[in-house]
Amino acid sequence: MAKAPKSSKTKIDESKLTKMQLRKLNALRKSLGDDIAATFVDITDRKETEAALQQSYREMDILNQTLEERVVERTRLLEDKNRQLIKTQEELVRKEQLAAVGSLAAGVAHEINNPTAIIRGNGEILMRKLSAESSAREEVSEILKNTERISHITQNMLIFAREQPINPEEVQINQLLLDVLSQVSHQAPCDKIEFVRQLAPELPLLAGDKIKLRQVLNNLVLNAIQAMEGEGTLTVATELKKERIEVRISDSGPGISTELKGRIFNPFFTTKNAGTGLGLSVSYGIVQAIGGGIDVESLPGQGATFIVRMPVC
Repeated sequence: MAKAPKSSKTKIDESKLTKMQLRKLNALRKSLGDDIAATFVDITDRKETEAALQQSYREMDILNQTLEERVVERTRLLEDKNRQLIKTQEELVRKEQLAAVGSLAAGVAHEINNPTAIIRGNGEILMRKLSAESSAREEVSEILKNTERISHITQNMLIFAREQPINPEEVQINQLLLDVLSQVSHQAPCDKIEFVRQLAPELPLLAGDKIKLRQVLNNLVLNAIQAMEGEGTLTVATELKKERIEVRISDSGPGISTELKGRIFNPFFTTKNAGTGLGLSVSYGIVQAIGGGIDVESLPGQGATFIVRMPVC
């Protein structure tokens, strides 16, 4: 009769066990015997090893995720810095262009003013000599009207050309905006314009020049009304953002193309039949002089929003 094979005993290297494992092993030996106790310890070791591996995998996943988030954040910061750099470069180029054109404009304005004054003076003398029934009075009147227009253009050229002197004073921007809106109907038809006012309450005072800021706001509001051809919605909003007051003037007009957005602040650029192309250039210079800035947001067919940012006192 064949003898049953002897069971091979699992041997344990007790020198590699922790004190806790040794205590468990001795307790199991007393209750289960050496072989079963050794198997139990081996299974326990495997489970602990697997648990340790799983923990390592989890930590590696967290580390990878953290690294990805850091890369995304650093990439975003670099893109922001790059956009700021491009914007700063554009601002410098624009300032150089404005300075060069301003110098030229001043010379041209002075040269035009002298002959215009002579034409206007002689036209006034001629008008006085003509009888009330004279058919020539209409032509002379047209001459005088156009010399006035030339004078207005050259005056704007001189304003644009010289450095804008600022008279610092405290300005309540909401009240100034309300004043401009209350008077704009004297300058353009507003019967079919809906005015929406979204003025933030209790804004701090601005550090600026009230007269020149009125000129800027009036120009932007008039441009918005003219862009809508006298019919649409004009929204005026104010808000405090990072120690600067932001004024947003939005219209529901046809909007501005990407190509034109890069040129609207250039002197003498206009899309109006009777415009001089100096209004936005002059406004840009005034806001820059008080330490602020003007931007425009627009898409064709979706209106335009001009954003004026100015420092608080």
